Amino acid sequence: MSPIRKIVCLTVALLLWTVLVSALVVSDVPWSNEAWSAIPALNLATNGYMGTTVLASQGTWLRGLDAHTYWIVPAHPLVQAT
Repeated sequence: MSPIRKIVCLTVALLLWTVLVSALVVSDVPWSNEAWSAIPALNLATNGYMGTTVLASQGTWLRGLDAHTYWIVPAHPLVQAT
């Protein structure tokens, strides 16, 4: 395969990838679970504890989630809170 043909193939692939990613960015909306991982950081910065207060946890197997967050890596909320 000639170098010109390789460059053309690579350029076409890169353009196709750019178009597909742009379409995904425009059409994809945030999910509610993205707030679930931001709330512990917000609670840590404002109230001094890492609890997930946006989920109803009383009377469920998630009891205590409003006071402590163990379902995500703790470094992520710590970095977000600073």
